[in-house]
This record gives sequence, structure tokens and C-alpha cells, in this order.
Amino acid sequence: MAVGSVNAKLRAGRAFFGCMGASKSTKCGQYWVMDCIRVLLYGIWLLPLVAPSGVLGADSLSDDPPPFAKGSREMGITMGGGPGMAILGSTSPHDLAIAAIRCGRTISETYGVDTYREGHWDFAAELFGGAQFSPRVRYVTGVLPMFRYNFTRWEPLVPFFDAGAGVTLTDIEGPDLSGIFQFHEQVGVGAHYLFAERTAITVQYRFMHISNAGIRLPNLGVNANIFSAGITWFF
Repeated sequence: MAVGSVNAKLRAGRAFFGCMGASKSTKCGQYWVMDCIRVLLYGIWLLPLVAPSGVLGADSLSDDPPPFAKGSREMGITMGGGPGMAILGSTSPHDLAIAAIRCGRTISETYGVDTYREGHWDFAAELFGGAQFSPRVRYVTGVLPMFRYNFTRWEPLVPFFDAGAGVTLTDIEGPDLSGIFQFHEQVGVGAHYLFAERTAITVQYRFMHISNAGIRLPNLGVNANIFSAGITWFF
């Protein structure tokens, strides 16, 4: 799938769901129901972009491509957490613990063949959930579409960087957030180590920012450092 077409779909999706967030209800129960619906619809919106062949009616591949080749797919599970930071306007640090399930596919041919830049772009969606454990316990869950560039020059070690933005449900609230429905952005670096032909240990650092784009006030934001590790399967 071309990067341009994926970008266009994400822009349209975020614009649509952002408009939904602009309508306000006077009842907290109505807020909760509508926020859950927004996140569910956003996940459904992303499904055709990352679902494996055959799941949505397409013919399955008889021979799976090697890891990181165009059209290859991956599924991963990671767990981690880390300290928050009182920056970018937030009044206090928010320490988070997060677990995530990732499903993605490689969307590009090889770039920079025989150079240190040799690698591939992939697009993925993550479903994550966890909690703020300081300054008080609160839940955090959401959906994250993202792009990742894998440097395949040094296989079985494959460094990468990634970035994405999605939607979140959390009850962290004041003084840094307001309401349950939020947006979030993440950017990070990490590496896979392929200890088998199609299985890798994955470690990563990400910076995570949560805010609601001014839908409700206050909107000072939550900022956290997330260190995680897990397993990734390629098929």
C-alpha cells in the first residue's frame, strides 16, 4: 500500500473523529459512551490497512515473504513503562505502565541498498492499555496508527525509529487533562533481534504525549517516557 494513500486515509479519519469530539454533552455518562464509540470506530477505520491477507476476504498468500520484505506482516506484544515529565505545559509528571498489541505490514521496497540506510517502511496499528501509577492510579487505553522505518543492513539486529498519533481514553483528568477522550502522539527508537527466522526480541523507547486538542479545558497535557520490551512474529 502506498504511503500517500495511507496518509490520506489517516488525515480523513482524524478529521472525522475530531469533529465528533467537538459536540459536548452535559452528562458524564453520555461523554463516556460517545468516547468509547469514537475509539471503536477509529480502530475499525484502521483495520483494512493492517489486517493480514484473507482476513477481509482477500486470497491468502501461499508463501509468506521474508521478514521486512514488501507485503510481509508482523504481530508483536510489548510491555513497559516509565517516568513522566512536567514539560510542554503540564503541571506534574505522570508515570505510566503500558502493554500493547501491534499488527502491521511492510509497505515499501528496499531503500538505500548496500548503505547504512538500507531498510523498509512499515505501517501498523497498536491497541494498548495500562495505567498511570503516580501521582494516583488511573487507567489509560487507546489505538495508535504509526509508521516505522526498519534498518535491515545489520540483520539479525534491526534498529528502527517510529512515530504515530491516535486516540486515547483515560480518567487522569485535572489539573492537566479534562474529559475521558484524548488524542496522543508517540515517537521512539528501538531494535529487533531475530533469534529465529521469523521471531524477534523487541526493545524500545518512546516519548508519549496525551492531550485533547482543545476540545475541553484544561488541556495542559500528559508527557511520559515509555521503555518497553516484547516479542515480534513475522509472517
